[in-house]
Amino acid sequence: TSGTRSKDYFNRYGDLKRVKRMRFWPLERVLVERYGFTEPDAKGLADFLRPILDFDPENRPTAAECLKHAWLNN
Repeated sequence: TSGTRSKDYFNRYGDLKRVKRMRFWPLERVLVERYGFTEPDAKGLADFLRPILDFDPENRPTAAECLKHAWLNN
């Protein structure tokens, strides 16, 4: 709420503006239903992406760790 453009995106309660109801859509389902991945490919890519997308930067893998992931080495 203290950012220079936060008022453009968030209301006074910290909720996103113009987003009335956000529903959870698992990453694997997005990859399959929206982007046409097969189930095994979607699972592999999701397993690779999930740690990278962690909210806390301290928990994210390094680039070197990402390069060692099984999904890249298939």
